[in-house]
Amino acid sequence: MNKLHVLLSMLVAAGIVSVIITGCENDDDDTPPSTTTTTSTGTTLTAPTQLSPANGASFNHFPRTTTLVWSAVPGAHEYGVEVQYNDGVSWQNYINTTVASPTYTFTFIGAQPGRWRVWAIDSDGDAGPMSGWFEFTFTI
Repeated sequence: MNKLHVLLSMLVAAGIVSVIITGCENDDDDTPPSTTTTTSTGTTLTAPTQLSPANGASFNHFPRTTTLVWSAVPGAHEYGVEVQYNDGVSWQNYINTTVASPTYTFTFIGAQPGRWRVWAIDSDGDAGPMSGWFEFTFTI
């Protein structure tokens, strides 16, 4: 009687879990088959740490070009970036985009409050947790 034996191995490195499954066709033969399947079961992403501009930063330069900087997240394929401005009544969406590296440069729209947050996205398109909002203000 032939039985299928399964040998399961797991490797965890840099937040990525890889599962290696090796099957053998019968009890008398412990030789692995000619192919081995390796499947990545996912990546544990963390929220990026915002580095610049600092929360509460105030700028008085024109044009209002600003570079956002945050820490790289192991396992991230790209990053989501969201920027909002306050029109005096409520927060309004201004930018919602993805970038490949942990920086993003943009020109803000006016002398008003703004805020930003970021999140990591893995190669499967799954998003990790968002950072909190960091607020900034342009005075001119």
